Amino acid sequence: MHYHALFFVCSYTGLRRGEVLGLKWEDFDSEEGTLHVQRNLIYDKLGFRFGPLKTEASDRIIKLDDSIMNVLKLQKKRQAEMKLLFGASYGKEDLIFSREDGQPIYPRTLTTIFNRIVKKAEVPKIGFHDLRHTHATLLLEAGVSLKEVQERLGHSSIKMTGDIYAHVTNTMKTNSAEKFSQYMQKTAKVKMWSF
Repeated sequence: MHYHALFFVCSYTGLRRGEVLGLKWEDFDSEEGTLHVQRNLIYDKLGFRFGPLKTEASDRIIKLDDSIMNVLKLQKKRQAEMKLLFGASYGKEDLIFSREDGQPIYPRTLTTIFNRIVKKAEVPKIGFHDLRHTHATLLLEAGVSLKEVQERLGHSSIKMTGDIYAHVTNTMKTNSAEKFSQYMQKTAKVKMWSF
């Protein structure tokens, strides 16, 4: 399995581990450029199964940019090659991200592989879920509203998003104050009174 596409999609969408592993090709709309997150892949003593999402708000449609679209199209092409190779024994679930034989990926295996890649890259240790947090943090720093981030992440309330990312919003408030001050100094036609 080539995991680059999976990690890329997680980094650019903020999907949870079970959400990304539960994606099927029917969830990808190449015309609209969207992914419909509507199930969670679970592995437990009963084996693999699809379960409900974390919250009602987690059932969402995520808009994709061109880079994700290209990665997913390449992923579909790779899978088509694997289907030819494995023939009738290829998995029937039509998962976007699967093992080479089309079978579901074990969630723990995904985490183990991610940890191995992080260690090999010799970067500060992060967990798989940190891809989600990084995505949200970068969205906020890019100026995306808290409401939009809440909807993209599938949080049940904007308060939850605000509580989790309060450190980012505080930094943004400081940046806003500095930007406003710089703007006023640059463009103000009326001289500020000094007291």
